[in-house]
Amino acid sequence: IPGRLYDPLRASVLDPIARSESDDVGEATPIHPSEWTRALLATQVSDLERRRAQRQRNAAIYDEALPTGLHRPPTQETVCLFRYPVLVPYGERDALCRRLRQQGVGCSTMYAYTVSPDGVCPTAERLAAEVLNLPIHASLDTDDVASIADTVTNCWSSV
Repeated sequence: IPGRLYDPLRASVLDPIARSESDDVGEATPIHPSEWTRALLATQVSDLERRRAQRQRNAAIYDEALPTGLHRPPTQETVCLFRYPVLVPYGERDALCRRLRQQGVGCSTMYAYTVSPDGVCPTAERLAAEVLNLPIHASLDTDDVASIADTVTNCWSSV
């Protein structure tokens, strides 16, 4: 995640955790966010519940409207749904992703790889090759998500 807000977090917390050797972590450096950053974080935290509820409504639309053949994530009220991943049958994901992007749908194949050597985790490799993330963020209203679901259905039928 780029930006001034997350750079200190990434440098102090995420990068050390991602290192392969625990000896590399070293001492934690306290983060002293600016007044502006604290105000922004307070605003974001106060809005979390509304955003989560909107993502849940968006997921319910996808759950109902997406075509069969695209496996959906289990959605419960407690799930935040930062992404809405669907599994596209092996070998068809990239074509569907291209068609959706041509239609203006901002989908992604994030995590389309595994960190293990080839053949060591075949299930993870298969899932990495099949996952497609659909937009679900809280700024999308129910009409936007219904329109995206229609686009996915139309593009899926031509794959």
